[in-house]
Amino acid sequence: MQHDNMATAVAATLGALDEHSTSADAATHQLAVKYARELDGAEWIGRTAEKIIRLVEDDPETEIDTLQAVQALRNKLSARQTLADLGPKLTALLVELGATPKARAAMVKAAGGGSSVPSTSKLSALRAGRPA
Repeated sequence: MQHDNMATAVAATLGALDEHSTSADAATHQLAVKYARELDGAEWIGRTAEKIIRLVEDDPETEIDTLQAVQALRNKLSARQTLADLGPKLTALLVELGATPKARAAMVKAAGGGSSVPSTSKLSALRAGRPA
């Protein structure tokens, strides 16, 4: 299944976990979605900052400090920087929730399962307390 953006992909992942989540997981879910939305918005912010820089550069009355401030802001809010900052944090949250292949494999292994890479149906069976 392909998703248009990170936020919908994360929401779908968390939705698949809802059956096994508790109310104690709600804040973690919300934070994961917030990180995903920030990642999605970073590309738009970067494009907008580039447009502003072109406008500022073309204006002969622009102070050099203003141009440097806008460039610094663009760099701080760039998609690459946002991904570097939030990507590992989002991944860590998803691991905590058991929403990555590696985390699911560890859960199966801890539960005494034989496969290090479980299928979704086997994981569902283990979570439900049924024999896999």
